[in-house]
Amino acid sequence: MKAFVLVEVEEELELEELIEDEIFDVVVIANALHIMPQPEKALNEIHRVLKKDGILFAPTFVYERGYPKLPIWLMEKAGFKTYHKWQSEEL
Repeated sequence: MKAFVLVEVEEELELEELIEDEIFDVVVIANALHIMPQPEKALNEIHRVLKKDGILFAPTFVYERGYPKLPIWLMEKAGFKTYHKWQSEEL
């Protein structure tokens, strides 16, 4: 049986009590890592719940040289805190 589970986390939780180890074939975390103060915590948790042959799909915002600063400034003024400004060669 195939199943999809949506887990929305708005604050730090201890997910070990909610989700068992190595249960998911695929984990998707989209446009979130760059706004987390400690993305390694999320990646460690994903590693825990992902099966050994599982797939992590993690598209994230990448800041390229020459990218206009106005949209970033507007997003930050609207309350979106950006903790990481990765460039493509870092990923």
